[in-house]
Amino acid sequence: RGGRPRARRPRRQERRPCPADGARAARGRCVGAAGGHPGSWAVFRVVALADRPFAGNPASVGPIDAPAEEAWMQQVAAEMNLSETAFIWTMEDGFSLRWFTHTLEIELCRHATLATAHVLWETGRLRQEETARFHSLSGLLTATRRGDLIQLDFPAISEEPGSILPELAAALGVDPVYVGTSGDKL
Repeated sequence: RGGRPRARRPRRQERRPCPADGARAARGRCVGAAGGHPGSWAVFRVVALADRPFAGNPASVGPIDAPAEEAWMQQVAAEMNLSETAFIWTMEDGFSLRWFTHTLEIELCRHATLATAHVLWETGRLRQEETARFHSLSGLLTATRRGDLIQLDFPAISEEPGSILPELAAALGVDPVYVGTSGDKL
């Protein structure tokens, strides 16, 4: 539908082995695991930006009760084996949201944010008319339901003129007319 962000229903919760100390999950609770993780967790697999089967972009969403150690979240993301895994926990005025790939934490992920908002509404953690407020490394992000669609609002970061790097020109095979930067990104 015109490239508007959409999410499919989350798949049934997966019971995953707890990656900490090789412990196993029992009814969604990590048993016998050491510190660094929240103690109980469920993970959802959501295919975002899809309007038909075998399309879209899958992400894992792991609502947790409290902040967890970065190493634990990284291990879970590697175990999920998807491009991004989002972790959320409740804060006073919304949710804290962090995204991990197989190897590192990232500052912003559109499809995993969309998937996270979808999970919050589908599981009843947010009422359908409530706006999802996410505090992230990129600042405050919001998601609002618009019928069967989800509208995301991300912070606008203006660009500034940057220098033309010879390596960039060579890699692109062109002589750039303009290079802009946004923070530390080209």
